[in-house]
Amino acid sequence: MKKSLIVLAILIGAYAIFMMIFSANYVELGKEFSLEVNQTAFIRSEFIKIKLIDISDSRCPKEAQCVWAGEARAEINILKNNQDVGFFNLTVDGTIHFDKYSVKLTAVEPYPTLNQTIKEKTATFLVQKLNS
Repeated sequence: MKKSLIVLAILIGAYAIFMMIFSANYVELGKEFSLEVNQTAFIRSEFIKIKLIDISDSRCPKEAQCVWAGEARAEINILKNNQDVGFFNLTVDGTIHFDKYSVKLTAVEPYPTLNQTIKEKTATFLVQKLNS
């Protein structure tokens, strides 16, 4: 019975590592990358994972005249060394800082149009190391 539990624990651990490795997009520090909702980027050199939780987009469509320009937001969850750093909301060109790093939301695509069909939105990020 004890051996069965040990084997089961090893299998569960191996599966978790497998899912972590193959469900993440590997990206490089200092280079832009794009995610769709529920996708995760992994910066291997820094042991940082960024998961895109949600995108909200209230920007005024290109062909419309609006009183307010609106904004695009992305909600992300950050892990460093598999420790939860937290959930953050960024607007386009907004930046958050954690540890020795900055995360900037550089774009949300596609830009809304009046007659668009609903497409999967992507958020583009840039992660950089801060100078000490």
